[in-house]
Amino acid sequence: MARQDTKIFERHYNHEYEYQLPLNEEEQYEMVFPVGLKNSVSLFVYSVTFGGGFFYSFIASPIAFQELERSQFSKVQSKVFPIYFLGQTVAPIIIGLTSAIKLCPFTKGALAVLSFCGALNCFWLLPVCRSIKEERVALEKEGKDTSEVTKRFGKFHGISTLVNMLSIISLGAYGYGLGCKLARI
Repeated sequence: MARQDTKIFERHYNHEYEYQLPLNEEEQYEMVFPVGLKNSVSLFVYSVTFGGGFFYSFIASPIAFQELERSQFSKVQSKVFPIYFLGQTVAPIIIGLTSAIKLCPFTKGALAVLSFCGALNCFWLLPVCRSIKEERVALEKEGKDTSEVTKRFGKFHGISTLVNMLSIISLGAYGYGLGCKLARI
């Protein structure tokens, strides 16, 4: 409980059962949401973004790649990635606006990197990779050589993977800053 919330709690709910003053509207809100609704939103969005990104990147996606045929895997990824990358773009903005901590240059930088990486993947790399995949599928249907297109796809997919790793690292860096500041409370 934050220090201010503790004071409100002690004032109205002391152990001696003294006469309690009625809570004003602001104090009622603070007792219902002791951490604050704004801070709760920030922590929730951060947790979902970091946990979801880590889980999808390191667990779900590799398993799907191993277990599904390439065309099935591609269909799954084409449905997930637009939402995933848009989330990486928007979540840092929500986190920054509702942050449970005062943002310093380090945490602002981590959120900015995350948003930039999400936007880069969502609005540039994803469309490029999608068009290369469509080109490869068309060449396969015609029975033509796809080695050059596959190599080009690998290049852009590799860049996208590195950008995704950078975004997960920046989420971890923000989480480290968040944890350090919350530990002081």
